[in-house]
Amino acid sequence: MENIAKKFKILNACWAKKLEKTNEGKTKPKFILVFFNEDPLHLHPYEVNYMANLSPYLDSGDVEVFEYQVDELIAKCNGGRKKRQVVIDPSLLWTLPIPYYFDSTISSSMATTVRSAVSYIQTYSCVRWQEDPNHLISGRMRVRFVSGTGCNSMVGMMPYSSSSIEQIINLNNDQCNSLGTAIHEMTHCMGFQHEHQRYDRDSSIYIDTSNVNPNYLYAYSKVTSSDTTNYNMPYDFGSVMHYAPYGFCVDCSKPVMIAYDQFYQSTMGSNDFLTFVDILRLNSRYNCAALCPNPPACQNNGIVNPNNCAQCICPKGFGGTLCDQRASDNNPSCGGTTLLANYYWKTLTGTIDQTNNIGTPTSIPYHKCFWKIIAPTNKLIQIQIVSATNRCNSGCTIEALELKLFDMRKTGYKFCCQQYNSAYTGNVTASNLAIVHFYTQNNGVCADTNSNCASWAASGECNNNPSYMLPSCPVSCNQCKLATFSVQYRISNTDITCYDQNTNCAYWASIGECLNNPPYMLPFCAASCNVCLCMDLNSNCAYWAATNQCTHIFNHYCMRHHFQQHKCINQLDFGYRLGKIELTYMLDIITAS
Repeated sequence: MENIAKKFKILNACWAKKLEKTNEGKTKPKFILVFFNEDPLHLHPYEVNYMANLSPYLDSGDVEVFEYQVDELIAKCNGGRKKRQVVIDPSLLWTLPIPYYFDSTISSSMATTVRSAVSYIQTYSCVRWQEDPNHLISGRMRVRFVSGTGCNSMVGMMPYSSSSIEQIINLNNDQCNSLGTAIHEMTHCMGFQHEHQRYDRDSSIYIDTSNVNPNYLYAYSKVTSSDTTNYNMPYDFGSVMHYAPYGFCVDCSKPVMIAYDQFYQSTMGSNDFLTFVDILRLNSRYNCAALCPNPPACQNNGIVNPNNCAQCICPKGFGGTLCDQRASDNNPSCGGTTLLANYYWKTLTGTIDQTNNIGTPTSIPYHKCFWKIIAPTNKLIQIQIVSATNRCNSGCTIEALELKLFDMRKTGYKFCCQQYNSAYTGNVTASNLAIVHFYTQNNGVCADTNSNCASWAASGECNNNPSYMLPSCPVSCNQCKLATFSVQYRISNTDITCYDQNTNCAYWASIGECLNNPPYMLPFCAASCNVCLCMDLNSNCAYWAATNQCTHIFNHYCMRHHFQQHKCINQLDFGYRLGKIELTYMLDIITAS
């Protein structure tokens, strides 16, 4: 063990230089400083191992290695030709099923968690884990689950020999007993490295080496394309293999990993389950599609289900046999549905009612609801937040609003902290589709955990000490009733086809009719009036127009276009509702600054 620790120090010195070189010439991205008011549901494996003083003996925070493997890591870091035995090596693929058994140290509760993880993995892949307490499967490697110190595993299957017939997944009964942790370590065992150690990670995240404990810089090493393959999958901030952004931090009020797209910041370290990208890679790694030579025509990036070749496995937000439907909700109060975007702002408000769970365990610990927003073909959707939950913790593991706006395979933006909710000014989707996902989880029950909660709440402690009171005394602090959010959406004005609907438009525009007769000219002579790409600057414009505030000279937030004469017309969106044009516009003309 001590030899491994010494060699990790050598590896650390090498990676300190490499990371410094990686950041040369790069500007650290901006990030929003957040103030967490709730703790995550469980610790990450690297946190458990760090507190147990195991980090000096582990690679990447939770990966167990042999001494010769550390030698290979050092050689590779220094530019040597030695190749570490990692996931791309076919010899590290398990022969299925993977036999496993529980050491006598494993509690019944932990055994239940592992079996749940096995069931989850088998539901979404062809990979089979077979419990084999009597070692009936012989002649090859097996897995022994042990409750030792920390949470850790090796990567891939180790070589079998007469002196090496099993490898260990270590899951401490008290500190590692969560579904997400079990899946994480088992995914290592199946041959996968961390998402944030991908060879292409530097286009998605910035590693702030100045904020990393200098003894553990090697925890942010990268694998190489010769060692691993990403199967052409996008970088997934929400992967079960992605750590939270604060690992081995010096100033832990600031992140170590900073997303270049800042609204993915809260998505990192968020998942207790395999994401769809994780599922895609697992199925690709073990060639599960070969079990279904005639797969169905899965839509929306779905893949064939190797457990039922007539059905598809769908990205989050999609459902149905072919992934052509909206995913179903598991809480009837939220009202998830499919919505049609138009050229004027619409408001979507979602609510998850948890009042029936007060003090009573349910069979649904994870309440989730989905809304599918669509626009006409070749149109894009603009979406922005009106309000969202502020149950703020790292990874948004308790409650969050998720917006999937781009690649539907990957986890979207997650919002659970007021600082990010307020900073988000909106995005335009990559297609005519957006998925809104809202979830909350209280482990199936909303209950006070201390008999003093009621008296503490009466004395004002819910406001004075929210970091403890809100998660620990949710009933007394009135946190169980409703979880809500609100967003606005519309067809993006930047994608409106610009054309005139009358052959006289150009002439009318030349004599000033765009200003003199906007009710007709702006929608019917959009090209000649050059208003197609104009944008409201405030989400309240539609409301102000509906309440006759367009004539207020101070309402300059609804400016839509700057003319060459340095004039600006304040015009609102126009749209088609039930086939009839409804136009709202600004009458006042103000001088542009």
